[in-house]
Amino acid sequence: MKYPTRPLIVACLCALAWLDLRAAVADDTQILVQTADQQIIPAYHKLAVSTAALQDSAQSFCADPSDDGLTALREAFHAGMDNWESVQYLRFGPVEFLLRGSRFELWPDTRGTVGKHLRQLLSDADPTSLEPMKFARGSVAVQGFSALEVLLFEDQAQAGLFGSNDAGRFRCAVVQAIARNLAEMAAGIEADWVDENQGHRRSFVTAEAGNDFYESARGPMGKLLNNLHTQLQFIGEQKLDRPLGSTLERANGRRAESWLSGRSLRNIQDNLRGLQALYQTAFAPQIADQELAGKIADGFAEALRRLENIPRPLHEAVSDPSARQTVVDLRSQIHDLEELFSGPVPKALDLSLGFNSLDGD
Repeated sequence: MKYPTRPLIVACLCALAWLDLRAAVADDTQILVQTADQQIIPAYHKLAVSTAALQDSAQSFCADPSDDGLTALREAFHAGMDNWESVQYLRFGPVEFLLRGSRFELWPDTRGTVGKHLRQLLSDADPTSLEPMKFARGSVAVQGFSALEVLLFEDQAQAGLFGSNDAGRFRCAVVQAIARNLAEMAAGIEADWVDENQGHRRSFVTAEAGNDFYESARGPMGKLLNNLHTQLQFIGEQKLDRPLGSTLERANGRRAESWLSGRSLRNIQDNLRGLQALYQTAFAPQIADQELAGKIADGFAEALRRLENIPRPLHEAVSDPSARQTVVDLRSQIHDLEELFSGPVPKALDLSLGFNSLDGD
């Protein structure tokens, strides 16, 4: 009986490795298509729809300011913020163009830039500063949700602040300018993803062949994993640690994101649900280690459960001795999730986290 020669064995092994590689490439490409079409693009579409509705609500309110109109405008603000927070984790692609990420929301704002620039804008009351092109090229601090939150929620703003005199009418014009700017940016991001010829989706889903943005499918997969991990770090270090402070005495609720509108915990919930959906689509199918997969699934579920257990708004809970521990418990769970995505998950996926954009903050 003759046995295969060594060259033949090597050739067979190479053929099997090639088939495994082809299968991996196909899997990566399929996952990128699913991630683009089931997660990223629908999320940006929702953001575009909700900010367009916010723009319409601002126009309606400013045409005839009323308490009911202000309530509706605030609800439109919350809907837009929900969709922004759900996709806030994405830090690459069209959201990078023209500083759109910072223009949507300038936070954390450690220097109080939003308040300073907004007060200056209102004081100058220059109508030309609100012209679309000029406004979009002006101060980042007054262009997005951070400034709009101040206008709509600071000092329990009432409808009378927006139309009873010239200052009020200009204040409402600023609200309209911000809402318009948000809607235009959201529509621009969606268009930049889906454009048939130049859209980022095309580069994203064909990354394996190599293009101007990515050398292979590992490129966008690595960026997605990096963004997921970075957002967990962002939640822990910025959205929780900053208002918590090192002790009860050092707590400062005003350091919480969106504390004026009372939606700090809602933001984190939106973040976690967005990250959970991304993980399920882009990475869960590739995790062969069932124990690790179980830890990740349980980790997201537990984080959301602990968040719901916080009995008061975050800006109040951090300084309340009876509620603070529930915030600390959430912070601990976010840390555990972050640890999974900094070591075991990259190893299981054979991906590198690469540069963390928070390192420069």
